[in-house]
Amino acid sequence: MPTLTISRDPVLTQPSSPFPDRFEENLRSTDGRVKSLFKSKAAKLISTIFIRLHNPDEEAFDHRISVILAVRTDHLSDPQKRSEIDSFEERLIDVFANRPFIVFECDDGENPDVRVMSEDDLTLGILRQYQRYDVDYRSLDDDTNSPPVNFDQE
Repeated sequence: MPTLTISRDPVLTQPSSPFPDRFEENLRSTDGRVKSLFKSKAAKLISTIFIRLHNPDEEAFDHRISVILAVRTDHLSDPQKRSEIDSFEERLIDVFANRPFIVFECDDGENPDVRVMSEDDLTLGILRQYQRYDVDYRSLDDDTNSPPVNFDQE
């Protein structure tokens, strides 16, 4: 019977990130808070998060970001769900606020450029400027590259 071999090489077993390595390293300082945020009830209302890295150069001292929280249109018209989405947005801003090396681009010079948009309003033109923030990719624990114990035994 053939034996199934699973690679333990993280490059082969995990999807690659669309963000520069230095940006990814700086995001690690938020891991615990990001995991907590994405386990919240409100997180289920967010379809996808998109991040625009305004200065993707690896050598950038501070990475300036803008964020879009994509949500279903019907969630925006439901007052209870909209309140939860707004709370999620505030918590997301708080997670990244005052983090070293990651700063929000400010759309009006003062407020962080974090927008809640309905899935229906997102266009290809907008999305070409952003990268999908894959929380699953970011939240993998170090031991997830190993097969389960007794995996290859019958």
